[in-house]
Amino acid sequence: MEIVRCERVKKVYGSGGSQVTALSGINLSVGKPVDYDCGIERSDCAAGCGDTACQLQIQHRK
Repeated sequence: MEIVRCERVKKVYGSGGSQVTALSGINLSVGKPVDYDCGIERSDCAAGCGDTACQLQIQHRK
C-alpha cells in the first residue's frame, strides 16, 4: 500500500545568477510492507537476499 509519493522533485539553492539545482526530476514512493510470500525458501533464494523475509519480498516482487 502506497503511503506517500513525490514526483519530479527539485531542490534549488540560491537565487538569480548564483542559483544552483542540486536535485532535479527525483521520484520517491514510500509504501507500507505487504504480507507477501514468493514461495522460494530462504536458503534457495537466487538473489542472495536470505537475511530476512523482508528482503525476499523486495527482491522477488519486481
